Amino acid sequence: MPPTAGYLIVRGLELRWPDEICTCCGEHGNEFLSWSDSYKATLSIGVVSTYASHTSEVKVPVCSFCKKHINQTGLSNSLFFIGAMLALLSPIALYVYAMLHRSETARFFGMAPRDLWKILLPGAALALVVGFLGAFWIWSRRMVKLETGIKSNCSGIAGGVQRGEFRCNFHPASDGTYTIPHDEAWHILMFDNRKLEAAFRSLNQIELNPDRIPENDVIKS
Repeated sequence: MPPTAGYLIVRGLELRWPDEICTCCGEHGNEFLSWSDSYKATLSIGVVSTYASHTSEVKVPVCSFCKKHINQTGLSNSLFFIGAMLALLSPIALYVYAMLHRSETARFFGMAPRDLWKILLPGAALALVVGFLGAFWIWSRRMVKLETGIKSNCSGIAGGVQRGEFRCNFHPASDGTYTIPHDEAWHILMFDNRKLEAAFRSLNQIELNPDRIPENDVIKS
């Protein structure tokens, strides 16, 4: 089952948003943020099995100001992930390289090859900690700067609505194609802006029975 606590499950292939209202600050919004979520399933047609997939394209209305800080938040999170991975992998790569060239490394440090671990392991551990803390410090500074730079009526630096998942039911046909009924597609969203959520509810079909939603990679026959 998909997560339901705090999430809104919306039924339908297409989502309807309040006209030209920014989903973060509630002011006039004349721009969009685009989301793409794909869902795949295995279809069994007679003795033949094939894969079906559908990509849901969602355009979320925002104003230019909020679009900027939402994109910067996503960029900051991506940069932190990259920095954390580099902090993890770089010491490991250097340690492996030093051990593969232990004779040259031992001469460089002026010690026996069998004793290299005494300096390499603590050094790799220190580099890992320093690298991760450095990436976290840069990320936290960017987050604070974004927090202090948004408007008082903004829902948050990441915007007023967060995407969850997209699911749908595929109906296979004998010719190998498939259809997706409008009321058998679901978008799972989380709203931080309650006024927007109320307006959104009035424009869309809300799923009250989460058990209807298929699991990942379901088999349809």
